[in-house]
Amino acid sequence: YRERVTNPSTGTSYSAAGCVYVFARDQDGGWAEEVRLESPMLATNWYFGYSVAMTEELLCAGSHMADGKRGAVYVYRRRSGLGPWELETTLTHAGAAANDLMGTIVSLSGNTVLAAMHGRNQAAARGVVFVRDPRTETWSEQAVLAPEGLERDDRYSPGVALEGDVAVIGAYQNDDPNEPGIYTGVLHLYVRTGTVWGEEHFTITASDAADNDHFGRSVSLSGTTLVTGAPNAQGGKAYIFALTHYSPPPPPSAPP
Repeated sequence: YRERVTNPSTGTSYSAAGCVYVFARDQDGGWAEEVRLESPMLATNWYFGYSVAMTEELLCAGSHMADGKRGAVYVYRRRSGLGPWELETTLTHAGAAANDLMGTIVSLSGNTVLAAMHGRNQAAARGVVFVRDPRTETWSEQAVLAPEGLERDDRYSPGVALEGDVAVIGAYQNDDPNEPGIYTGVLHLYVRTGTVWGEEHFTITASDAADNDHFGRSVSLSGTTLVTGAPNAQGGKAYIFALTHYSPPPPPSAPP
């Protein structure tokens, strides 16, 4: 029952430092502002809150312009779904370089975060996976997801989605392998086995793919249902896929 509203172009005293607004719905169905989270690092043009994702206990805010545009994701937690949101950690990619822009899109499932990194050089675009150990309440980088043969113009990772042990990343300008130069777009689907990602890697394309459709520009995943957008296809289309041979994570338990 929470909706996220971000305002990445405002800050307390620094232009475009950014902030995140959290709204809560009451029993009568009305919405009220619950808290306003300001950027932990007040700096001009860091765009804290450019992307957001949340569960009952965790909230992630991307700041893709942080630290020379290397990017960062700030993770907040509130225990048992109650009480104030407190900054738990700041996620950064050890191999990030200036203008990599990690955090333009974030997705959160359970104790796992998937952050898109697609700046500087599209051939170096990545999806970076971080995981939280609930026993120690610490975070670590678990995987970097990128297909072999990624090219500069593939536009990999503007759309990402995460659900349990499945991650989906779009590459909306990927060209058709049978028709080079025809940019139809593709989805890359990765499966985690234990703590290892990518041993199972699949690609998904549109049945009626056409040049410059931008298939994979946006992605959403819920249970075994996958939705992706192709905004340039005949005025825009949404494609819905059913994932087979995959069990979604159990629903979160209600807070005590």
